[in-house]
Amino acid sequence: MRRSSNVPPLSRFARTAIIIAGCLAMNLGIQAHAAVSQGDHFVFHWQETGGAHTGAVDLTVGAPLPPPPPVFFSIDSFVVTQQGGFCGVCTPMSEDLSGAVFNSTTLGLIGEITGTFDQQSELHSFVLTLTDTVGGQPGTWIFEDSCDDCETDTTRGTYVVVAAPVVPEPTTLMLLGSGLVALVGRAAWRKRGQA
Repeated sequence: MRRSSNVPPLSRFARTAIIIAGCLAMNLGIQAHAAVSQGDHFVFHWQETGGAHTGAVDLTVGAPLPPPPPVFFSIDSFVVTQQGGFCGVCTPMSEDLSGAVFNSTTLGLIGEITGTFDQQSELHSFVLTLTDTVGGQPGTWIFEDSCDDCETDTTRGTYVVVAAPVVPEPTTLMLLGSGLVALVGRAAWRKRGQA
């Protein structure tokens, strides 16, 4: 096949640079679409509807739930913090996470978290009902607090994910490894050409 006389051939360095750039772009593309896996941490900001209370949730993703491919994951930990006011769910005496799941597609939460907390030496039970994020809209929550000698107190609000794992460790290692292999291959190719 003949080359056009107007286009000069690429140097070895240019060909090598194009190959390395292609490998890096492919690895970065893999990184950007990495899947959620057990042990990943997500941070959600929550806000009470019509109220002054806001806070954050630090969630640790648990085991994937069937059927494959995993879309829903159990929740290993759910730590709530709040700015201002009393927060019973922030320091629960007991907590059952088995009724809620993490949706890896929407990065939302679905289901109910139940538990108990102590407020002024009185045992309260709570139900936190979570609905998934839909179409980029925040997810919603309903918190019901009840005790033997009080009426059920219900608060509502929204949540959004604000921090998710950016670079999974295996992909970072693959990126570093492919760069090193390209450098070693380039050096070997150059040495072979000189011999």
